Amino acid sequence: MSYNKIGDLYRSLGQGVEARDAYLRSLVIRERLAQAEPDRADYQRDLSVSYDRIGDLYRALGQADRARDAYLRSLAIAERLAQAEPDRTNHQRDLSVSHSKVGNVYSDLGDDARAGEEYLRSLAIAERLASSEPDRSDYQRDLVISLIQASTGSGSDANERLLRAATFLEAMQAQDRLRPLDEPIVKVLSQMLRERGLTH
Repeated sequence: MSYNKIGDLYRSLGQGVEARDAYLRSLVIRERLAQAEPDRADYQRDLSVSYDRIGDLYRALGQADRARDAYLRSLAIAERLAQAEPDRTNHQRDLSVSHSKVGNVYSDLGDDARAGEEYLRSLAIAERLASSEPDRSDYQRDLVISLIQASTGSGSDANERLLRAATFLEAMQAQDRLRPLDEPIVKVLSQMLRERGLTH
């Protein structure tokens, strides 16, 4: 079992310190591999994932500053990989997710302007992926989430994005492409629509 999986197990048990230690052990190993062979994209991606795991843990523990630092390191790697191989959709999706995570932690820190910028960067990528492969449910789901995140501000643009999210989600529901795990997305979207007095 890898240190990351051990960390995941500890985190699921609510043992934050033990999870952090396992993630940091994984990070040390992956940093060595990535430094030894910097042209190995898989080693670079593994390192990015390790930073994400650490960022997720710190964010769950309420340590937003540390989470931001970890997410920014992951984002830097995701940007390099996406630029090196722009046609690799998995690299583009990783980059979209990284922007989303950075946006979330900036929101936690009360920096709504930076959060909004990151959400829009994530959305731009999610829209490209969803339009390029409309049959991919995961891309459509990513797009819905990105639209919801990018609608957290005020104004007509924010409301328009929220209504677009509802349109995509309804289409997925009609095509029986929603999973039980998507229920929180449905609830959040419904609540946001009600709060803004929007009907769809």
